[in-house]
Amino acid sequence: MAYAAAVAPLVARQPCLTHSFQARRRIGHARLVVRAVDTPVATDLQAELSSPAAVRKALLARGWDLAWIDGVTGEMIKRKLQASVPQIEAAVSYLESLEIPLKSVENMVSINKLILGQPVDAMRAVVEYAQRQGASGKALVTLLEAHPNLLTYRVSGDGKQLEKGQARASVDVEERGGRRVAGVSYWREGASFQSAPVAPYKPSPL
Repeated sequence: MAYAAAVAPLVARQPCLTHSFQARRRIGHARLVVRAVDTPVATDLQAELSSPAAVRKALLARGWDLAWIDGVTGEMIKRKLQASVPQIEAAVSYLESLEIPLKSVENMVSINKLILGQPVDAMRAVVEYAQRQGASGKALVTLLEAHPNLLTYRVSGDGKQLEKGQARASVDVEERGGRRVAGVSYWREGASFQSAPVAPYKPSPL
């Protein structure tokens, strides 16, 4: 009898232990389901906005010619351009805010598609550098139309030039015929100009 009484409490506690373990499994499973559902939705949306089809639709809505759009989506398909619809629209809107005509923006992008993947802040820094050099208004627009690659550079730490890898560039402005004309000099890092009798002159921007 004493043995039976000692065993009874253990048997009585077993259902509680089983119930508690099953409850924890159900809670853990529910948490896993929530996480598994949330993540793919965001990923799918991002992928959709970065698809050539979505970019094609967005640029058509902005009035771009199909030939220029095909050039952009072609670079995306080859994975040479990685950009989403919001990024591209922000870049195009910024260029248009500088009073660059739509057709000129298309031409600039046809020369360098990577412009569309540039952060607006990075492009603004290049534009502000050119403005400090004296390029403004029509001179600035003409400069960017002729040298769209500048928008893929970054301003050097001392603010005196533009840099991209080992490539260097500077914007210079001169008065010609009563108007300001802006030009660009390009050179390679480490090049010396006018430092010795045989050293070349700095490239002329104009």
